[in-house]
Amino acid sequence: MTPGRGDNRNRLSAIRRDASVKASRFVIAGAAVLAAWSVLGIAPASAAMLGLSSLAGAQTLSWSRVPSPSPAINNTLNGVSCVSASACTAVGSNSSGRITSGTLIESWDGASWSVVPSPSPGINNNLYGVSCVSATACMAVGSDDPGGGGGTMTLTESWDGSSWARVPSPSPVEDGQLHGVSCASAGACMAVGYYFVSGTTHHKTLIESWDGTRWARVSSPSPGNFSRLDGVSCVSMAACVAVGDYVARSGEDMPLIVAWDGASWARVPGPSPGIGSQLDAVSCVPAGACTAAGSRINNSRHDKTLIEAGPPA
Repeated sequence: MTPGRGDNRNRLSAIRRDASVKASRFVIAGAAVLAAWSVLGIAPASAAMLGLSSLAGAQTLSWSRVPSPSPAINNTLNGVSCVSASACTAVGSNSSGRITSGTLIESWDGASWSVVPSPSPGINNNLYGVSCVSATACMAVGSDDPGGGGGTMTLTESWDGSSWARVPSPSPVEDGQLHGVSCASAGACMAVGYYFVSGTTHHKTLIESWDGTRWARVSSPSPGNFSRLDGVSCVSMAACVAVGDYVARSGEDMPLIVAWDGASWARVPGPSPGIGSQLDAVSCVPAGACTAAGSRINNSRHDKTLIEAGPPA
């Protein structure tokens, strides 16, 4: 959950929440693949190449586990992006101990998953999101801890079809992290996350834009003292939607939706069901609608699924 729910919104709870975000992202990624079959007309045979099988024809599909490498003792994949049934990239982190971690990137070629070397510049390195526009153009985002007690820094890495390379990105004074990325083209991406305000436990939204040459920080709405963004979807560089959550005056988490119109980010009203809720991922289609997913807390203090739908930016 958002830092602070039940424990003064400290940094430890922020780490705990990252684990729940990881799980929700895989659910949304899977839903996107299923939706893509009906839109793109992918045959059951192609679906099976992704590890999914047909039970009774093209309209009856099921999920099955696909073997994937786990090169270290602890391995986690947080985000995935596919440009075809035979070209997917998944990102995350791995570690062989309790202190340090490195980036983990795996690639699907239509038959199997394999580990692809990727930069791990700090002591602790994590990739949370990835967006590919072709088999030769991907962008992954996350965070790295260079050590020395200075907190985490934003981490962005790009794929050119042959290797992954670190790309410099702006990092706020203390503890900057990017959790989601969406690219409309190889030269146009948006990445979202949050950063801690120096000297406090407060955190604010963080948005950065890629123009094909460099990343630049973009001003973004940050209601309250605790706000963050976890997911973003761009149908073009003039229409993006990002989602996350913030803490209201009541002390409860509320969904946060912001939209980009090509010039600026603005907050968009949305439902706030339950006594606490958050949005972790979003997907938008051109000339259509956006769907966001996350969780809410009911009156019995139980976590429940949350899905919201609305217009694109």
